[in-house]
Amino acid sequence: MGFNNRILVIDDDASIIDAFREVLTASLPAANSSKAELASLLVSDGLPALARRIFQMDSASQGEEGIEKIKAANAQGLPYGLVFTDMRMPPGLDGVETAIAMGAASTF
Repeated sequence: MGFNNRILVIDDDASIIDAFREVLTASLPAANSSKAELASLLVSDGLPALARRIFQMDSASQGEEGIEKIKAANAQGLPYGLVFTDMRMPPGLDGVETAIAMGAASTF
């Protein structure tokens, strides 16, 4: 199986989801960018910048919504390669319950 670049972030705090999106899906510079901009592809903020730009990210604000997205992605043959989930997401499933339900919904 090849590299799966699909990530799902499940968190009830929109600012956390935005932070994941900023880090994982930053856009590449234009082809006519300066040498400095292109050099920034090598390292940015201490992280390999190019690696930060190759992910497709979806999000859900509650565990139940995340499970539905996982089921839909699996049904389409486009499973997530990685899921980040918050541990406390009142009023629904918490992170542990969400992880257990993800295991039942996955097609490993």
